[in-house]
Amino acid sequence: MNCSPILDENGTILFCVAAERDITKEKEVDKAKTELVSLASHQLLTPLSIVRWYSEILLAGDVGDLNKDQKKYLEEISTGNKRMIDLVNFLLDVSKMDLGTFGIKPEPISITELILDVVNEQSLQIKSKKISLILDLEKDIPDISVDPKYIRMVVQNLMSNAIKYSFMEGSVHLKVRKDRDSKKIIIEVQDTGIGIPKNAHDKIFTKHFRAQNAIEKADTEGTGLGLYLAKSIIDHSQGKIWFESEVNSETTFYVELPE
Repeated sequence: MNCSPILDENGTILFCVAAERDITKEKEVDKAKTELVSLASHQLLTPLSIVRWYSEILLAGDVGDLNKDQKKYLEEISTGNKRMIDLVNFLLDVSKMDLGTFGIKPEPISITELILDVVNEQSLQIKSKKISLILDLEKDIPDISVDPKYIRMVVQNLMSNAIKYSFMEGSVHLKVRKDRDSKKIIIEVQDTGIGIPKNAHDKIFTKHFRAQNAIEKADTEGTGLGLYLAKSIIDHSQGKIWFESEVNSETTFYVELPE
């Protein structure tokens, strides 16, 4: 429903005009699409897992030695297959969120260790763009009760975006601290990159949205789902996520997690 006030010449509201539209059909179509994505993703996992299994067997040399070229091509197949499995699992998580079957399973973890693992995973991307990584991890951060799988996804997404949208030879500053007042854990990921235009700020956490300057950046790809999923995970974890950004300067994402 949209409602607009009608004013007189003095700015006094005389009455309102309201327009209503039944979106039941659109909701049903959206749910059907989500269910289709979920079903297709489940079906894709089996053949993809088979490709991964046989690739690992061949790379391990269990059925004979490989020459240099064979090993190189198999490694490319294995890497591409892993990316596809990650994407399918990602789509499954999004569909679970939309269908209301998403469940957080918290357990005590060291957020510092999790972040260091993610940084290690991103080391090749950091080196390829000659990014200067600054780690500022406060000492004696206590273990927190969160779902390690999903919080890892949030940190991975924020780090990946920071690297992806930073300029060559830029810097990424990753900070973890405990807020003195709220006693909550704060994760900050700051990059020196293209930034987020002001007209995109209110849409950045919506599904399938990408800011125009991100779309125009030819060397980046994206689904527009990462930040949508990140916010959903943080909301389900009783946390908060927000950002500050200036175009062509820097962007900082903040994640607040309960102790």
